Amino acid sequence: MQCLSDKSCRAFTFNVKTPVGRGPNCFLKNSQGDLDGNSAAISGLLLTRTEADPQTMHFGAIDPNTNLYKDVDIPGFDLSRKPFASAKRQFDCRMACVKEGRCAAFTFVKPKKECWLKSGVGQPRVMTGAVSGAKTPMTFAPNTVSLN
Repeated sequence: MQCLSDKSCRAFTFNVKTPVGRGPNCFLKNSQGDLDGNSAAISGLLLTRTEADPQTMHFGAIDPNTNLYKDVDIPGFDLSRKPFASAKRQFDCRMACVKEGRCAAFTFVKPKKECWLKSGVGQPRVMTGAVSGAKTPMTFAPNTVSLN
């Protein structure tokens, strides 16, 4: 209901796994933003009566709660000979992979702040300080709620 009373609010994300009072739990947004499959959040988009109903979305997601593996490297399959330069945090690396259609997985090397986007997943290996994740095809079907 907060979003309805804020004229600049066009979307929201509610973190369901953050204890109430230890939040913020609800984030108001002025646009849709990037798609990200996350089992700890529920998002919504406010549409006007003239906008089309939302469509079901299909994309590869890397859930940060269930699809990340600490101290694991995915050797080989690099999309580039150099690390992805603009991703200096694990979150940025994960999202770069989600946005890149050719990316199937990633490895982020924390000590070096290096992000390696991968075209496939071979045999994972132990690597202290690395975090890896692989895309999972996901479908998100919208629920329409009428406010009339």
